[in-house]
Amino acid sequence: MNMKNKVYLCLIIVFLCFFNLNSAHTFDYLRYSNDNNNLCIGKDNISFTDSLKQKFIPIIQGVWVLTDYINEIEATQSPIKSMHKLMQPNPMHILDEIVTMVIDVTNQSDTINVGASINNHEEYYFTIYSQTGQNDNSLKTNISSGYGDRYNFYELSYKTINNVNYLLLYCYDKTNKLIGTRQFTKVADKQEEEDVAWGIQYIVNKKLLFGDFLLIDNENAKTQIKFTDDGSVKGFPEFKTYKIVTDFIGDIIFLEIDIILFRNDKGDLSEYAFQINKDTIYLYSIILHEETGAPFKLDELKYKLVRYK
Repeated sequence: MNMKNKVYLCLIIVFLCFFNLNSAHTFDYLRYSNDNNNLCIGKDNISFTDSLKQKFIPIIQGVWVLTDYINEIEATQSPIKSMHKLMQPNPMHILDEIVTMVIDVTNQSDTINVGASINNHEEYYFTIYSQTGQNDNSLKTNISSGYGDRYNFYELSYKTINNVNYLLLYCYDKTNKLIGTRQFTKVADKQEEEDVAWGIQYIVNKKLLFGDFLLIDNENAKTQIKFTDDGSVKGFPEFKTYKIVTDFIGDIIFLEIDIILFRNDKGDLSEYAFQINKDTIYLYSIILHEETGAPFKLDELKYKLVRYK
């Protein structure tokens, strides 16, 4: 190799070394100066995402229901008395409307699609990003609201109390000021139906009817029956499934009482009003409004259900 070629080779080596060094420094700068608004690029991005997954996925997987609503159901024993927790008057932002979240991390990568219920009536979907938010226990989402210069953004976080995990939806304004929080309780590991409001139905069943009862009809005949939390009823002579009404949006309410729907093995529907008093549930037949078909008046007491387990 002549002298000229040796000089060229040395220049190429020096250039490559300088380029690699400069690239490494640039990459380190991007990585360590990250202010949580942008993820770094390159191979480190993969490990960063993986670390977030290891931290969050075991916690956020599952079906989540608004904690305030669950507490209200336990206190009132009545969906119609608890509906104000699900139907916020004149909501200022989407945070006031989300009442359930269904998070299934199976086969999802750097983003996680979430199914949600708005006021227990409408479906809604949003995305969780593999990016930390305002604190180490929060992730960014694509939820946003507002108009003009009024802009709000939302993050999903979690907290642990007495070894129980809760999810939190935080709402921030454009100055990063926290302006709202909603807490959610996990009610199941996975969704049993496609309806994103299934979690509410499931937890209401579990809190109000799940268990064993002595069924007493109006002729004082007694039968042992069992309500399951998935909407089945076993041992009831007439019915196979049940559904407690929890969605009141759009309904004309003449009768301030809770409604339960039963179906027999042919799928025929029967509608009853119910009241809970301690360990006893009273089922009444209903007189329907002639024009609207909505429950209008209580009729006669048809059954008593006395809890014995």
